[in-house]
Amino acid sequence: MKEPTRENFKERLTELAEEFLTDERLQRIEDVLSSRIANLTVIFESFYDPLNISACLRSCDIFACQNVHVVLSEDYKPNRGTARNASRWLTIHNYDDSATCFAELKSQGFTIVGTLVEPGSHDFKTMELPDKLCIVMGAEHDGISDFAREHCDAFMHIPNSGFTQSLNVSNAMAILMEYFSSTYRATARAEELSYDTKKSLRDAWYERDLRAKFKFN
Repeated sequence: MKEPTRENFKERLTELAEEFLTDERLQRIEDVLSSRIANLTVIFESFYDPLNISACLRSCDIFACQNVHVVLSEDYKPNRGTARNASRWLTIHNYDDSATCFAELKSQGFTIVGTLVEPGSHDFKTMELPDKLCIVMGAEHDGISDFAREHCDAFMHIPNSGFTQSLNVSNAMAILMEYFSSTYRATARAEELSYDTKKSLRDAWYERDLRAKFKFN
């Protein structure tokens, strides 16, 4: 097969992938696409330390959450060392404020649940599972914002039997993502990504692998 040029590279992604990527790699991409859960997502709200978000992204990728929503004053750039390249496989949506982010997710039918250790907050394992769940994670020290406290549909926490007040945010994210992704699957309520979304992601992932192979910038 004739190698691609910069001009026709994107037009030939599927053809090139089938020729130059291994069968194992192609199958891995399909397996990951099929495992992604469309009705589970997360908001990272006003984290001061981007390393915290990057660590959380690893849990999102591992536990099949494709879409991640980040509220920062400027576009989030993941720390690749901490994220271990997880951000390459996720769809990161950036917002300047929580109001815009919440409005977008509520328009999509998500129930927005904040993480909060206060009276009225549910043990996360006893919370009724909504059709579409968005988890709000706040900054390490300040927690979720006042806006989130006023506009979340419910609140949950991870029970604590020790002296330490709370878990590190990345550890908490891993626990919550593992539980809810497993529960959606176990109850047959996990929604797959749409055909068009899968195609778009497949092309993007092919492109990343092939650009490295052909040394296209």
